[in-house]
Amino acid sequence: MKKSQRIQRLAAIAVMALMSWTLLAQQPTSSASFEVASVKLARPATAQVWQITGGPGTPTPSRFIAANAPLSSLLFRAFGLQAHQLDRAASLEDVRYDITATVPDGSTRMQVGAMLQKLLTDRLRLRTHFEERQVPGYELTIAKSGLKMTTAEAIAIPISGAASSEAGPPKFTTGPDGVPELAAGRPMWVARAVGNAMSIVGRVQSMGSLIKLLEQRVGYPIADLTALAGTYDFKLLFEPDRRPLLVAGDDPQFAVKDSEPAPDLAGALESQLGLHLRAVKRSAAVLVVDGYNRTPTPN
Repeated sequence: MKKSQRIQRLAAIAVMALMSWTLLAQQPTSSASFEVASVKLARPATAQVWQITGGPGTPTPSRFIAANAPLSSLLFRAFGLQAHQLDRAASLEDVRYDITATVPDGSTRMQVGAMLQKLLTDRLRLRTHFEERQVPGYELTIAKSGLKMTTAEAIAIPISGAASSEAGPPKFTTGPDGVPELAAGRPMWVARAVGNAMSIVGRVQSMGSLIKLLEQRVGYPIADLTALAGTYDFKLLFEPDRRPLLVAGDDPQFAVKDSEPAPDLAGALESQLGLHLRAVKRSAAVLVVDGYNRTPTPN
């Protein structure tokens, strides 16, 4: 089998795995529901400020609150979607809702998503379906210059150290350049602004973890074609808004000059980690809104 055919086969497998996981995660649990919930149309306001707060992993795990939240944002939260997974043919930004709900004890974030799906279905008569569509995406391969990340293994942490680490967020120091410095052998990552640039530093991280971090930056799925196993240490410094990322079909050479300490993300991946990010068209499960009632049924 030729190398290009192997890469295409790996890409197809990655797409199928991504779609299978996405569809499974998006299936609501029929029995999952908020204990008490209020859904109201938000009052017309000139301000576009909105928020969705509360639930598992927050300071208020038993309360879910949406204030002036667009329906699109509620759908992202309910179905666990990325930006490319929602069909915006219908106007989902203009209609906004205020929601206050009580979350059952011990609920997970995914379960709260299923509860929100059920709430929107019951109160708005929301009707949706998923379609497989071609959307922008990326492929990540090892650059021609070779991999520049360092392999790393986790070290054993004494019981006393483990107990103290759970008392609060992971601690790290900051180097002279403002970039976080992490202890060796401790699996963790930190993303932090450094002036006009952004740094992402990781210790003992898998390629899957790195790709999730990158997908948060680019907003589209990334297929891992590196075939890299194990865990790595990396330090990435880039300027988010210096220039846009690739467009589908482009395959430029990323020449990063010494005078550019903070290149764009694609250039930083190439020069600092030895990874090549290429834009492609790929399949994804996209949520389509078939209809809904603008005015919710009474609480």
